[in-house]
Amino acid sequence: MYYCLEDGQAVVLLLYVDDLLVIGNHRKKINWIKEQLMQHFEMTNLGEMNYYLKVYLEKGIFMSQEDYTTKTLEFFGFAECNSC
Repeated sequence: MYYCLEDGQAVVLLLYVDDLLVIGNHRKKINWIKEQLMQHFEMTNLGEMNYYLKVYLEKGIFMSQEDYTTKTLEFFGFAECNSC
């Protein structure tokens, strides 16, 4: 994780193996960072993110794909499973 906070403008770059996510509150700066990276590295812009892995840091590290799993089950017509 890399971040830049300058004059109230925040941009966070998250990198994991071959996946990259750029998020922030200043679209112009995000686009500039993506353009700079694409000039130096072979990259594909997949657009906006639809799903993400939630990470909780309360009592250790817990990762959840609950949102993705729920949407997938709904797509295939399965009702919410309270006993799962």
